Amino acid sequence: MPESLPTHKEENCCEVKDSNGGRHLVILGGGSAAFSAALKAAELNAEAIIINDGLPIGGTCVNVGCVPSKTLIRAAEAHWRSAHHNFRGIETNSRITDFKEIITQKRELVKELGKAKYLDILENNPSICSIHGRGKLLDRNTVLVNGQKIKGDSILIATGAAPAIPDFPGLEKVAYLTNESAFELEELPESLLVIGGRYIALECAQMFARLGSRVTVLQRSSRILPNEGSDLTEALT
Repeated sequence: MPESLPTHKEENCCEVKDSNGGRHLVILGGGSAAFSAALKAAELNAEAIIINDGLPIGGTCVNVGCVPSKTLIRAAEAHWRSAHHNFRGIETNSRITDFKEIITQKRELVKELGKAKYLDILENNPSICSIHGRGKLLDRNTVLVNGQKIKGDSILIATGAAPAIPDFPGLEKVAYLTNESAFELEELPESLLVIGGRYIALECAQMFARLGSRVTVLQRSSRILPNEGSDLTEALT
């Protein structure tokens, strides 16, 4: 799991009040949708309160999704292309000397972007605050979090999603990976079995294969990326 980032203005968040009777938006979740909503609320002269638990502020994209995956994909591409080019008479190669250091660099980028793109912006916006905790809806205008009742004119549920774990026999006995744990591995697996053949599965398969793992993709449909055109999927296959 990514290192937890500090929570923005958590201490006195709900003491922020608008003496002119302004509106308040309570947001459950701390990902990109919650962040965008909070900024829009502030732009419209409303107070926004983000209640977040689980992943740090920024949610999937910056912590366990786009940022870590694309960073590792680019590292794998750099390693692979050094030995796979189309020019005769040029010999190049690449060797992974410290896989853990690749993961460390990825973690540093995640932390840097989480701070620059989320926390620093919130820190400079007095109309937005956040509370670390799991909210519970009490009624249409009230959320309970950490024993405190938070009231808002509107409540936005932006809790995001998590990987769907397929239900088939024996999986519960296996130390399987998801995007959250795969991008935190500190040792490159010798072999990897990827369940599924859609875009996230394929980008992970390509990444680990280019880094040096023996990868097998299991796809139950007749072809990978079954929602895309056959010309595309045949070329990718």
